[in-house]
Amino acid sequence: MNPTYTPDSDINTTWATPQSFFDALNAQFHFTLDVAALPTTAKCARFFTPEIDAMTQDWTRGVLDESALRARGERLRMGAEGV
Repeated sequence: MNPTYTPDSDINTTWATPQSFFDALNAQFHFTLDVAALPTTAKCARFFTPEIDAMTQDWTRGVLDESALRARGERLRMGAEGV
């Protein structure tokens, strides 16, 4: 059986994404939402804690900066078309 998190659990299943790993990805994707965080480990100003339960929340406001993704997609399209 896999351990699961409950606020009163004796099993600590928490860990933080290493800052250098997050920084490398964030430079490309510009995250705006950390969906699995504690106040002490959150990598974004907007974050969901276990008590908030990310699986029941609306993520449409973006885990990623959509404008950055659109711009990247446009560059890829232009490259594929030889523009």
